[in-house]
Amino acid sequence: METTVNQRIIKLIAHLKISDRQFAKTTGIPETTLSTYVKRGTNPSSSALILILKAFPTISAKWLLLGNGEMINENEVQLRERKAPTLKAENKELIAVQNKLIEKMLQLDAVTTELYELKMQVLKSSKKPARNKTA
Repeated sequence: METTVNQRIIKLIAHLKISDRQFAKTTGIPETTLSTYVKRGTNPSSSALILILKAFPTISAKWLLLGNGEMINENEVQLRERKAPTLKAENKELIAVQNKLIEKMLQLDAVTTELYELKMQVLKSSKKPARNKTA
């Protein structure tokens, strides 16, 4: 049985296990517009279809547009899985750099506090009246 683009959008939302509202928010399609696609059967605009494919890159464009093939583009899924370790390693490096930066900022804060305290001591000592040495 051939399905319409609207029916495939409904099937996609069900597959993702999210509400129409969440789907609209994720894709950037206004809720009212999505409602016309889902409830009234209005054909989605090409820009709406592009938003859907951008928001869910593992969805097969061929399936969404034509109803051919599988919903999930396995090649895209595999590509994303191969990229995941690289991203994890990069994240670890970024976290290490961030931790070093925080450490340096704490050291700088300690030095700044020490300088402020020294400045306050100097100001206090300069405000003390000089003792008269009269003999």
